[in-house]
Amino acid sequence: MVDRVFLDLWKRKTRGHVLEKEYFKDFPIKRFNIAEISESIRETGSLSEESLHRASDILADLKVLLYFLGNVTDYFYVGPAVVVGNSDYQEVGLNTLSILQGNHYRVYLITATYERILDLLELVSYGKLSDPKTDKWGTKYAKLCAVSGFQLITEAEQDKMINFRNRVRRAEIHGFSSVIRQLDAEKWDHFQEEETLVRGLLLRIADKYRQ
Repeated sequence: MVDRVFLDLWKRKTRGHVLEKEYFKDFPIKRFNIAEISESIRETGSLSEESLHRASDILADLKVLLYFLGNVTDYFYVGPAVVVGNSDYQEVGLNTLSILQGNHYRVYLITATYERILDLLELVSYGKLSDPKTDKWGTKYAKLCAVSGFQLITEAEQDKMINFRNRVRRAEIHGFSSVIRQLDAEKWDHFQEEETLVRGLLLRIADKYRQ
């Protein structure tokens, strides 16, 4: 479904251009093949049917989140805008708020994607999910680091995501972000480094479970 919708969007953006299958296979949205990943996880024989079904649900979430992340600009950016800072509110217009709205959505998507990645890796490694009430990301990452040979997320990447969450968003992924406060700052953050990080993790997972 996601691949089909992505191709529809691609054709709309490129005025009818159709991607060749051999070319499309290298797109991140195609490389993150959830059917292939699910089957590879199944073949390890380490998960119950219930856990396999749950892993498939998380993979479906991640596939859609990857699509949403890749197309934020298509839905929120409406044209040239003044990037306002230093509390110069009189310069704020529709397009400026549109960019801020897109950035707020991007923060949510990055946060939700990273948390679901941790959930998936914990489920695959331990056969069940924990629900820590405090320091959820830190607790889950510590559990993953206890798995022999775990290398899918580096300590530096974990630290970057923790800093991102603490700087821009409350610990709860549904908490409101501080994106609007960029209007008071000297410069904006479009969160491209964090987006690149989580997209890279998804492709790392896809490559690990590629058949």
